[in-house]
Amino acid sequence: MQVKLPYILIILIAVCILIGVIFKSENLPYKEDCRDRMNHIALGLEKFHKEYKYYTDNLDSLRNYVLISVPLNCPVNIVKFIFKVSNDSYEIICPNDHGKIKNGIASW
Repeated sequence: MQVKLPYILIILIAVCILIGVIFKSENLPYKEDCRDRMNHIALGLEKFHKEYKYYTDNLDSLRNYVLISVPLNCPVNIVKFIFKVSNDSYEIICPNDHGKIKNGIASW
């Protein structure tokens, strides 16, 4: 019995969708952990700003304001978060597209 082309296409499309769903579900814990890390850093930036009246882009100076155990990078790899800072605003961006926080407002 010969398999017709439309059936093969349907099977290929279903496999592609399934692979996408599996990849998304495997990446979900990383995304949640990444966003949690960015939230902790944002809180640290707010605490730093409350004391010094400006935001810092020096991650080492945030160590006193962020939980010691919070890494300053996305859990997917060792690339640090991207910081855009001025005296009165900040933005924390994940280099792996898990979102960003700008002035305390998360993109997710």
